[in-house]
Amino acid sequence: MTGDQIETLIEKTLGDDGFAKRLVADPKAAASELGLELDAETAETLAGMSVDDVRAFADEYRSATDPDKRRAAC
Repeated sequence: MTGDQIETLIEKTLGDDGFAKRLVADPKAAASELGLELDAETAETLAGMSVDDVRAFADEYRSATDPDKRRAAC
């Protein structure tokens, strides 16, 4: 997945409760809703997580890749 595709998945996960639930229930199908394809390892990892875990990871990833937040932390 490209960075833009990851960002699309993260934004949808953080902003849509129903999508977040579908993502952990059936990661490949949920990603497909956005026109994205997950590899088997990523799908398996997501399927083993709770919605709260996925959201926490998504929020942490977004913070780590936000240039404004990285500068503020320095």
